[in-house]
Amino acid sequence: MLADMALSEVPEWFILYGFCRCGYFRGIDIKKTRKKFSPSSRTSELARYLHCKRCGRKGDNRFIFKQMLRD
Repeated sequence: MLADMALSEVPEWFILYGFCRCGYFRGIDIKKTRKKFSPSSRTSELARYLHCKRCGRKGDNRFIFKQMLRD
């Protein structure tokens, strides 16, 4: 799970996913998200906008991340 942080603090080498309790997850384009929301927006605030494409759940989802390999 991703700790609560501002969008501007999410490292470039993180791959973000929206994760639902039903087990479905999908990649989030962090660059588009940063353009749509303020850089000071917190991940905990934005998680309520996540909408599951499989079960339709909204508001009870969260962000998870994976670190890309860096050279």
